[in-house]
This record gives sequence, structure tokens and C-alpha cells, in this order.
Amino acid sequence: MKDDYIDRLIGSFLDDALSEAEQAEFETLMLHSEPARQRFWELAEVSGLASQAALAAWPVDDPSPTAAAASHPVHRRSESWSIASAITPPGKSTYVLVTGMLLGVLITGVAWPVTRLLQMPAETQLFSEDFESGTTPGVNGPPTMPGRFSGDFSQVVADQSNVQAASGDRMLQMLRADYEAKSDPAGSHWGDLYRLIDLRSFQSQLASGVTIATATAQFNSTPQPRDEGIRYVISMTAIDAQTAANPKLLAGDLKNRNALAIAYRSWRLDVDPATWQQGNCEIKLPADADFLLLHIAICHAGPDDLDSGQRLTFAGHFIDDIQLSLTHYPR
Repeated sequence: MKDDYIDRLIGSFLDDALSEAEQAEFETLMLHSEPARQRFWELAEVSGLASQAALAAWPVDDPSPTAAAASHPVHRRSESWSIASAITPPGKSTYVLVTGMLLGVLITGVAWPVTRLLQMPAETQLFSEDFESGTTPGVNGPPTMPGRFSGDFSQVVADQSNVQAASGDRMLQMLRADYEAKSDPAGSHWGDLYRLIDLRSFQSQLASGVTIATATAQFNSTPQPRDEGIRYVISMTAIDAQTAANPKLLAGDLKNRNALAIAYRSWRLDVDPATWQQGNCEIKLPADADFLLLHIAICHAGPDDLDSGQRLTFAGHFIDDIQLSLTHYPR
């Protein structure tokens, strides 16, 4: 069905621009006209909103806290499942479809949304680290085992006079750009933090669709000169088991040469210690990835970089609230 007036009515609904009278007309039309319902899904798909609309019309109970274990996927769905609330950006007011009859009619009016619903992504939280336990990462450089942080010299500290933790009252302070027994620390200007994640229990998932790993971390510092040139980095590298077993292959150019996939993001911070800035990085995991190497770093790359051979320390740079998750999109 194609009718200019109906198209305008549906378009106004998708844009959250219906008047009260038009809203009533829209609901009546959707309840009584199958061609209009078909057209609704056609336009929603063109607008890139069909999957959200379908999901919104499908009520699912939230998983219980005990069922949402870290090792199992957690399907995150809005508590409100009206179509209008789902396809409207957060914070924007909308006319909400409130009748269960209309919701049911819309999702059964065409097979597409129900089919797509069965393929909605599942999110798995791999870990969340806020350093509240007080455990300081190892200072042995690149990781020798999965499941724990290691890297350069750092320490877990309490709130400082001018920098408070992003969450709780503890955070990680990066101290130096080297680690214990580093063979040649001279010239090192990266303060590195690593974590190796074993993906082998997810291999069937990696092979049956698209899986995205998402890492986030909060960064802050004490007041610094504007030309200090500090950059904050998050990178992720997908590797095989043989590479993961050799820590010497997990840093620098060797890491890149042995990678199955790499993602890298870097930022400069503002100069306000009252505000934490969030960094994030995403990587599509290849089906043959056995491990994921998460690398978070503070890098001195300012105007004195060429003379930074002896620059091994950092003054007041902090990391907090590190999180890593997988989102799986089934075929």
C-alpha cells in the first residue's frame, strides 16, 4: 500500500511530530488496515528503525540478578516497550502507544519484525574493574596469564585533593613508563596496562554471527601544562593461542605483526581535573580468535617527545572504571 497521506502520517509518527488528533487517527489506521501496517514496517525499515520498533513491541521480562551471571548473555531491553518510546531518542517527549491491542496488531501484521526479533543482539559483560578492591596490577609488563591486569609501574590510590575517583573512592595511578626487569627502559614514554581475555569458550558464538568487543575506561589527571602532550590510548588485539602464550609477542610491533585484528583509539584530555573523560574502543572479533589483548596506555607525545629518552615518570595521571563486553549479532 502506498498513499501519500498515510506515508506522511507514518513519517510524522516516526519523527515524533503527530498532533493529538493525528495520533488518534494513526492508531485507528493501524488497528483496522493491514496494508497500512505493512506500509508502517516498510517505512520504519527505510528509516533504520524497524528493529527497534519490533523489539519495543515485544515484552520480555528482565533477567533476575541471579540469572544474569557474567558468563551468560544478558539481553538488555527497555522497561518501557511502547514503539514510540523505543524509536524516539532518549530525553525526547513522544506520544506513546498504550494499547496492547495496537502493539499486538503491529507485530503480527508482518513477519519481518518477528523474524528479526529472534536475532536481536545479546550482550555479555566480561569484566568491570573499579579498583575498589585495592589490588594493584602486576608490574611484569605484558601479561603472562589471562584474567588479571599487568603492565608498567602503577598503584591503586584513594581520592586525591584535586582528583576524585570516577566511581567509589579508589582509582589507578600510572607512575612510570617501565616495568620490573625491563631490558631497556631508556626512551620508554608509554605507561602500559594490559589484560588478556580468553575467548575460547565463545568460539561457537564467534563462528555463528558477528561479535563486537567493546572496551571503555575513564581517564583524568591533576592540572597539567596545556602543552604537556599526554595522550590516552585504548587498543584491542585479537590473537591466537600460540601468540598469547608468548608475552614477548604481546607488545610493540610484534603484537601488530601477529594480530588477527586490531582496533586503536587515542585522545587528549581536557585540563580540568573535576571531569573524567570516557574513552572507548570497539573491535569485530574474527572467528579464529582465541584471545583478546586489551591495552590501555598513557603516552607522552608532546613537543619534547624527541628528547624523552629519560622520561620514565608520570605526574598525576589516573585510570578508573574499566569495562569490557561482547555483543553478539546472530546470523
